[in-house]
Amino acid sequence: MTDAMGTTSKPTLIIRFKHWRVRTALAWGQLKRAWDIFRGNRLALIGLLMIGMFGIMAIAHPILLNTVWPRGIYDPVTGFDMEMFPHPTSPSARHLLGTDSLGRDVLSMLLKATTPTFALGLTAAIATAVVGTILGVISAYYGGITDSILSRVSDIFLLFPAPILMVVIGSRFRDIGSVPLGLIYGVVAGAGTTAVVMRSHALKVRVMPFIEASRIAGGGSQHVILKHVLPHMLPMAGLQMMIAVTGAVVADGFISFMGFTRNTNNWGTIMYDAFTYAQQLGSMDEAWHVLIPSAVSLSLFAFAFYLVSRGMYDVADPRIAERRAREQQNGLLLQLRRRLLKVARPEISVPAFPSPLSAKSQLQPGRIIQATLLFAKLHKSSPTDVSSQDEAIIRSPGKPFRDAIPIISQYGGLVSHINISTMVASFGIAPGRLPPQISALLATHAGLELLDYVTELNRERSKQGLPNLNLSVGIATGLVRGHEKGDTADTSFPFTGDVVRTAQRLQQFTVSLNSGGVLISEETYNFMKTVLHQFSFGRQGPVKFPWESEPKMVFEVVERSQQIFEPNWELHRLPKVTSRKTLASQTHWTGIGRS
Repeated sequence: MTDAMGTTSKPTLIIRFKHWRVRTALAWGQLKRAWDIFRGNRLALIGLLMIGMFGIMAIAHPILLNTVWPRGIYDPVTGFDMEMFPHPTSPSARHLLGTDSLGRDVLSMLLKATTPTFALGLTAAIATAVVGTILGVISAYYGGITDSILSRVSDIFLLFPAPILMVVIGSRFRDIGSVPLGLIYGVVAGAGTTAVVMRSHALKVRVMPFIEASRIAGGGSQHVILKHVLPHMLPMAGLQMMIAVTGAVVADGFISFMGFTRNTNNWGTIMYDAFTYAQQLGSMDEAWHVLIPSAVSLSLFAFAFYLVSRGMYDVADPRIAERRAREQQNGLLLQLRRRLLKVARPEISVPAFPSPLSAKSQLQPGRIIQATLLFAKLHKSSPTDVSSQDEAIIRSPGKPFRDAIPIISQYGGLVSHINISTMVASFGIAPGRLPPQISALLATHAGLELLDYVTELNRERSKQGLPNLNLSVGIATGLVRGHEKGDTADTSFPFTGDVVRTAQRLQQFTVSLNSGGVLISEETYNFMKTVLHQFSFGRQGPVKFPWESEPKMVFEVVERSQQIFEPNWELHRLPKVTSRKTLASQTHWTGIGRS
């Protein structure tokens, strides 16, 4: 390009970057992360559902009053049903919740009261968040004399709790509406408790590195507060809003129930009218159908916002959510135990063979999940002659692995393959999906329980002059895939994957141990790192699997220091017979034990 002076300049490319798009994308990402944390709290989701139901109630009332309900009968203030007399009347098809002492429909009054209650709560929430956030942020950011003055102001408001102040104002100004009352509550609560909480949270944000970086870059106080401090205060402000709604609604219901206000569209006023009428009659028999619905509505409305505040607390402090997630994961085992005991201990006796919990687990074709597999095999002390092994096992009383199925079921496993001397069980697939930490732990406990079972079995065999049996167990955790059409893998199992071969190879390694034992894979060991204190380990070392590029560590589990379930099988009660047919006809399961 040539300018007027005749000089040539290089073309300049001007890029106009739209900052609002970046900010929108960042805000949307933060909102999605907050929602992911929030929905992890089931109680908060229940509270959100309850709030939605109250919202439907508020919307439904004007629609019903203008379409279905005659206004002269169902108006919440002046309605009166001339065909039903005397009032109050009990619930009926015409009035689902009955009528009060003035002949007004109770259901219409409840629905009408929902709208001003929402207005009260919303006003209190906004006022609390705005006042508390402004005072808290300014006090924490500027410090010094400003912090001292605002802290003293908060102390003064803390001396006058908002609910008590609402009682005083309601008794003085009896015609005050829901919105002004909510505004008063929000200002008092925001300048008191909320300001103290927000100041504490702002002090944490103020010392973060990005705040100092913004100051060094030349950002002024207004820029730092608006662009950096306030966005980090929003989750805590949302939490304080939910708490404010709960407090304001309960306080408003209290002062209305005590008769301090003349607001007719209020759940507390409905309770006050019902209670006053009952006092005049000297009996509560005609007032319960009015008193209970309004009291339940008020309680559920406040409780719903309290539940939502629990979820907002997780959003405001994600560390709380992470800690709760760990606690829930640790509690999964206890929940699983209760569920399994309920399933595995039926009240009636069922035949010992086949077990009702021995069904094979099935995966949808191509479905990939993470699970733990257990391969177990019975053999003699000298595993050289396979025929002699099977003969010794066949001569055992009953079918040892068939009789051990309830042990697998007790720990949440499903038997996928079984014959005279071999058993394959899966953990973490059913009932319900379980995290690999839990399935690995349950499978290891089940393997050691099988060893104890074989020990008791050998005691019974020695009394009958039969040779002892050893048990070799291999346990591996990893991804398994349901068989698809055209798979060349072994279809005797309902799934395939490297974890299947790993568990089988570990079981084969264990056969080399003269007394049998339990070998677990490196993945299983790592998944159980938080509960390794429950077990004692013997030999360990690297093993090269053909399908793995690097050697893997394997660990021998020797014993356990604690048990999840108490052993509930007693082999010494078995009938001393060698005929499997006779044993099957005489033995019955009662839950896990035998009768």
